[in-house]
Order: sequence, then C-alpha cells, then structure tokens
Amino acid sequence: MGILKDKNKSHDKKGSENIALPGKELLKSRRIKILSAVVIVLLVFAFIACICIWFPMQMFSKNPRFTLAKVKIVAHPKGYWKDKEENVCRIMKITPGTDNLFAFNLKNLSSRLLKSPSIESVSISRVLPDILLVKIAEREPGALINSAQSPYVVDVNGNLMLRTECMDITSSLPVISGIRNLALLKKGEKVTALAPAMEMLHVIKTKWPDIRVDQIRIVVKNKSGVLLCAVRYKSFPDSFIVEMPEKNIPLKVQELATALDRIVNTASTKRKINLMYENRAVLTDLPGRSVRTKKYR
Repeated sequence: MGILKDKNKSHDKKGSENIALPGKELLKSRRIKILSAVVIVLLVFAFIACICIWFPMQMFSKNPRFTLAKVKIVAHPKGYWKDKEENVCRIMKITPGTDNLFAFNLKNLSSRLLKSPSIESVSISRVLPDILLVKIAEREPGALINSAQSPYVVDVNGNLMLRTECMDITSSLPVISGIRNLALLKKGEKVTALAPAMEMLHVIKTKWPDIRVDQIRIVVKNKSGVLLCAVRYKSFPDSFIVEMPEKNIPLKVQELATALDRIVNTASTKRKINLMYENRAVLTDLPGRSVRTKKYR
C-alpha cells in the first residue's frame, strides 16, 4: 500500500513536523474583506442617520401644516408683557405666518427674551399644530429711584428697569434717593448700593404690612451707611422720620414696629425714631411741627 503525503506538511531529518504559513495573497484577501465589511457598515449607519434627519424635517420642520399661526403670551394681568405679541416676536426674531413651529430652538428663544430687564423667567412650549406658547414671569418694581418722576425703577433685588418697560404699579412705590452716578448705570444692571433699602422694604412688605414707607434716603454718617426714612403706620395721620443703620435690617424693622405701636397707643407727641443704637429706640419730637395726641388703632 502506498503512503499518502500531505503537501502542506514537511518533516525534517529528526522527524519533527512543520506546517506551512498562509501566503501573502491570502492575508491581503482577508484584509480587503474586512475593510469592505467596515465600509458597508459605515454606509448603512450613514444612510440611517440621513433618514433620521430627513424624515423629521419632512414630517415637522418642512411640513406646511406646522406653519406658525400665533404666539400666545401668558403673563401677569397687569404686567407690561400682556398682549405684547409683536414685541415678543421681534425680540425672538420669529414671524408668524412664515416660520415653521419646529424650526426654532426653544432654548435660544428663551435666552433672547431673558435679555429684557423686566423679565425674570420665561417658559416656551409648542402647542400643535401651529401655536407657540410663551409664559413670562415679570420682575415686580419695588421702588422709584431718586425722584417720583424718575424713569427708573428697581425690583426687590435691585435690578434696574425703565418704568415704561415694566409692570405699571409705580404710583404706589416709595422713592429711594441718594444714588450717585445714576446716569452711568444701564438698565438690567444690579445696583448693589440699594441692597439694604430693598431688604428693608421686603421685610416690611412681608412681615409688617401696617408700616408704609414713602421715602428712603441713603446717606453716609461716620463712614457708615444710614437709611433716613419717611414712614406711616396704620391709619395714623402723621408721618414719622426714621433713622436706622444699613445692618441688621430685620431686627431694626422689628424695633421700628414696636416703637410705632408704642407712640400710637400712648398718644405720644414723638415723631422721630432713632434706631442707630443697639437694642433701643430713641424717640424725639420734630421741631416746628404740631402733632395730634389722639390714640389711634
């Protein structure tokens, strides 16, 4: 019987077996197949990506059924932005009747509106098929600056606004004076010098509503900030002059409320209240002013 020999095997003299390695042509062929497979996979993914982009565009942003018909604004009933659709569209740079409802980046639209000093926050959403809903929360003016005829107001945080571009409640606002270089300030800028005065107004509004502040003047005495205020209390006919430091505002307002209550309930003639001392209020008469002594509640 003949012995069959494997062509891919050879034996050396010692009888060990050697296996022949694949040739260069075979390795090259395998590389080409792998590269081809990778290219095909990439082409498939690219095709799917194109479909994912094209389909929504045709379905939404290029669909005439979603052409923007109206911008609906939800704002404070007495707010500046109520019924200001044209202003809002101009700021957001959109055109109803032309633009598509899905052509906008809602975050970018919000950012444009938030550049308006009187807008504190904004929420924008789509209402199918053709309405853009814009919810605006406005900053509420807290005081007039330097005079009752001033074009500027500030909110509780001291943000400067034009009174013609914000909520119209200026007739009931106190006046804060003593602000220097007001002409150099820009609308939307935060006036840090107003922080103590605005804190005082906020504490009174939220905790001591029987006190009404008409005016606050910011002055400097002995290198310290002082608030000189004209206030009223309950239905009492006379006004009071109050002097307090810019520090420990909640405590000083509490001391003011206690002093006012004592004056009114004891029919005192004192109309000036000095709160510059620690843990006590100094009450004095105002020179040259006649006062009423009837008790008021």
